[in-house]
Amino acid sequence: MVSKPSFFSLVGAFVLLSLAGTPAESQGTRFLRQPSLSAEHVAFTHGADLWVVDRDGGLARRLTSTPAVESDPHISPDGRLVAVSTRGQSVTLIDVNQRRITGQFRGQGLGGALAFSPDSKTLASASGDGTVRLWNFATGQTALMLQHLGPANGVSFSNDGTMMATSGADATVRLWPAANLSEANVALP
Repeated sequence: MVSKPSFFSLVGAFVLLSLAGTPAESQGTRFLRQPSLSAEHVAFTHGADLWVVDRDGGLARRLTSTPAVESDPHISPDGRLVAVSTRGQSVTLIDVNQRRITGQFRGQGLGGALAFSPDSKTLASASGDGTVRLWNFATGQTALMLQHLGPANGVSFSNDGTMMATSGADATVRLWPAANLSEANVALP
């Protein structure tokens, strides 16, 4: 004969089941996004802000705390700067050690893919308006603009810095020799 579960065992099972999801939901740190690595740091987004932690571990430090949503962080190869997209409206450069904004780039359709050149002297951004921009760190202005026929959705530099590749919704991947990009190589402030 099979016995019916008692009222208290049903309530106990319900309580256990309802608590089962609580730890994961209450641990907001499970929602760390978009890590970027350098030799010394890991940058990531959490709660729409930018954070950085030493690669060896330790306490994470918040680099931004604004109403804007920061996404897609990229640490420069020298580990000095983090570039982050802000709601597709701007790209912000932040000094990792000083925890301060060192530059802000604004332009139509910003907020796509970001990449630093291997020497950390050039930042490229791919945008929904079809442009790939290389930025002058000193002025905050576009140093060079390249064009895809549709939205540009990717950008990357070769490890030796001699080429840059871009991709777009126009179903193309384009290679750009560094010699054509040299006018954008402006030293960091």
